[in-house]
Amino acid sequence: MKLKKIYLLLLFFTSLMVAQNKYQKGYYILNDGTKVDCFIKNYDWKNNPTKIETKQTLDSQNKDITIEECKEFSVENESKFIRQVVDIDISSSGDYNRLTNSKEPTFKNFKVFLKVLVEGKYSLYHFESEDISDRFFYKVDDSEIKQLIYKKYMNSDSGQTNVYTNESYKNELNRTIKCSDNISLKTSSLEYRKENLSDFFIKANSCNGIINNKLVSKNKSVKVNFKPVIGMNFGFINLYNKYGNINGDYDLSNESSFSFGGEIEFVLPFNNNNWSFYLQPTINSYKGKTTLYFSQYSNPYYEVSADFNYINIPVAGRRYFHLSNNSKLFANLGLNITFTTSNSEVTVQRQPSTFLGGNRFNFLVGLGYQYKNISLEIVKYSNLDLLPNRSQDSSIIYNNMSLNLKYKLF
Repeated sequence: MKLKKIYLLLLFFTSLMVAQNKYQKGYYILNDGTKVDCFIKNYDWKNNPTKIETKQTLDSQNKDITIEECKEFSVENESKFIRQVVDIDISSSGDYNRLTNSKEPTFKNFKVFLKVLVEGKYSLYHFESEDISDRFFYKVDDSEIKQLIYKKYMNSDSGQTNVYTNESYKNELNRTIKCSDNISLKTSSLEYRKENLSDFFIKANSCNGIINNKLVSKNKSVKVNFKPVIGMNFGFINLYNKYGNINGDYDLSNESSFSFGGEIEFVLPFNNNNWSFYLQPTINSYKGKTTLYFSQYSNPYYEVSADFNYINIPVAGRRYFHLSNNSKLFANLGLNITFTTSNSEVTVQRQPSTFLGGNRFNFLVGLGYQYKNISLEIVKYSNLDLLPNRSQDSSIIYNNMSLNLKYKLF
């Protein structure tokens, strides 16, 4: 199957399965205070939403509720959001090319849905968008909601540019959060991360005897899966020589061979675990040959053979499409790194062997199906040029695809 056809199949499955997020029980509160019980389409939002899709019953028509209409909504046992107008620091924290020379935040006023992480005397909130990375907010009792400041910035010392961090949130928490039973809440090592801050706020509420203190929205983290892999490779090698005794364009035999390895998958903690990326080192080989005939020579037959041994390490992204609780389709797209072993060569009868040295990069696209812990996938790789020194006058191209069987251990 050609690579173009695989791409078309991938686009087909993506468009076919795009609506993978489920409607779950929840509610929203309108501007006049009316609470509406409904079903909300749970996207497990990475970026805070500006509207929600709702249904009164699972069989009814869907209705969009915007941030202008709704001041609060919740997906049962999953998440809760409240509408607020807040000042948000729009400074870059991750892109070092966009860091400023000032340690002070650059605030801009926004109307947003804040995700409620912890509720109690001390409440914690979270915001993230495509342009603004993690921002955390807090309030004490019924006071104003304010951002906890964390900002990276550049500064030049003795002609050398260094990166510093404004961690004002630590001093702010030390100043405002007190424990009634003399329990010390240390902030010196408190990281500006969802899990760490949530734990801190829960402890702060507990030490003040807050009975209704609770973690409101689930804190999710990256899941790691390990899967042994056994595969079957199908491929051939194409030889091209513009000059020489056996000039022309020739294909060696189509061959199949087993591959062995393992996959380490990192499932991302948003969008209902539909996205992941993975590494999959495998040991592979190809052994093929053909016989060429040239009538103009006294010895017209030339046997050509290839012995190609290599290690593949795909680094790719994966998108899952859930069919049921136990089964799902998935699509892969990524980069593949090929390490050729020293005993790989192409030999033409009565001529010196050509060694296939060096490491190579190509691309991959794949489709698969997973049932519980077992998965089966088909992967197509783009053509791989095996000549150590590339030339327009000659080439050795490896064309292959693989069928892989995997079992998730943990």
